[in-house]
Amino acid sequence: MAAVTSTLNARLTTQGLADIRGALGLGFDDGSWISTIFSAAQMVVTPAAAWMSTVLSTRRVLLWTGALFALASLPPPLVHDYDTLIALQCVRGLTVGAFIPAALGFVLRSLAPQWWIWGIAAYSFRFVFSQNIGSAVEGWYSETGHWEWIFCQNVVLAPVMMLLTAVAMPQRPVDRDLLRRTDWAGIVYAGIGFGLIYAGLDQGNRLDWLNSGVVTGLLLGGRMLVVAFVMHEARAQYPLIHLSVLAQRNIALALS
Repeated sequence: MAAVTSTLNARLTTQGLADIRGALGLGFDDGSWISTIFSAAQMVVTPAAAWMSTVLSTRRVLLWTGALFALASLPPPLVHDYDTLIALQCVRGLTVGAFIPAALGFVLRSLAPQWWIWGIAAYSFRFVFSQNIGSAVEGWYSETGHWEWIFCQNVVLAPVMMLLTAVAMPQRPVDRDLLRRTDWAGIVYAGIGFGLIYAGLDQGNRLDWLNSGVVTGLLLGGRMLVVAFVMHEARAQYPLIHLSVLAQRNIALALS
């Protein structure tokens, strides 16, 4: 449910951009950053979310981020200040960005290895399902004049996910030993680095790629942070990701 909500929101934000721009009186350039910021914020939080699901427990991460996501989804249809809207999109992206890594991590930690393939299959199915149903849902919102539900639907979806989480996921104490060994530098380098690269790629066509200082700066800054992340992981006592694991053939292929 968390993964479906995450993918569906990314899809609706992109496909419903014309409706959002028209309702809020935004130009094409300003409107393009609404979806970019939302998706880039998800990239930024992914490394932290994957780790914190192990440290704090998936249950806590989903309950906290679910509540914040639902609350942050209420104001956007009422906001007419562009900076406030972008800030809300950033908050929404940071919270919903925790959903997918938490969901996949829970599958691998909670199921016996012989059941992993079924858990991953269900996880993969939600991607196809939410990507395709997004077009029909956004079309219905648009045709009925209820564009606000691109945001407001989460006031319904997030509590359902939180209820399922509260009922089905076990309560687990905080792993304070892992918390002390958290690779904060690696989390920051990887998250911000990949977020900047995503934003640069997403805005590339609109701003004419390397002929734009904004795109060049985003890609260059992101690349420098990713390089810093790799160098840091190679020397860190307790790295966020062991590079030797990434070098394994099956992991490297999937990662590529």
